[in-house]
Amino acid sequence: MFAVVGALLATGLTTAAARLTSAARERNAVAAARAILHGRGRPEPGYVSLIVITRSGCSHCAALKAGPLPELLRQMSDRLRLEEQEARGDEPTPTLVVSGRRDYVIVGVQPTQILRQAVELANAPQGDAGIPRGVIALGR
Repeated sequence: MFAVVGALLATGLTTAAARLTSAARERNAVAAARAILHGRGRPEPGYVSLIVITRSGCSHCAALKAGPLPELLRQMSDRLRLEEQEARGDEPTPTLVVSGRRDYVIVGVQPTQILRQAVELANAPQGDAGIPRGVIALGR
C-alpha cells in the first residue's frame, strides 16, 4: 500500500516538475525572442523572418536541422529569410522566432507542418485564430 502511495506521489511530483520546467522554458524562449526582436523592423511585405536559436552540441538542434527545418525551407524558401543565432544565455534550444505581420515563438523540435503553419500565420491578414499547439504568439 505504501509503495503504491509512494509511486503515485512520485508520479504526481514528476508531472508537476515537468510542467514547471516546460513553463520556465517557454518564459525563457519568449524573453529571448522579445530581446531579439526589440528594435527590429518587420520583414518586407510577403516575407517572414525565421530566426533559429541553437547551441553547439544540442542533439535537439541537430534533429531540427536534419529534418523539419530543411523540409520547411524546401517548401517555403521563396518567403523565408533564415537567420541562425547561437544561444547566449539560458534560452532553451532550439528556439525558433517567426516574424512577419505577427510574431511567434516555437520551443523545441516541431513537425514541419507546425513550422509551416506558424510561417503562414505570421503573414496572414487575419488575427491569431488557429494557432497550433507548440506555437506561442508574441505581442509586439
